[in-house]
Amino acid sequence: MVIEPGAPFFDRFEGPCPFFRLSYSSIASERIAEGVARIAKTVRRLRPMAFEPGRTGS
Repeated sequence: MVIEPGAPFFDRFEGPCPFFRLSYSSIASERIAEGVARIAKTVRRLRPMAFEPGRTGS
């Protein structure tokens, strides 16, 4: 899996972009499920930090 910043895929986006783009076309199909699982695990682990008071997202 390849993770790319999401902002370039929006016509107009100001401020921190909370989105990203997953690219999997160049990844062997048998590796995609593991890549998605790893990303999901990391997002679940980091998500509570995004809601901490005073956190700017950077």
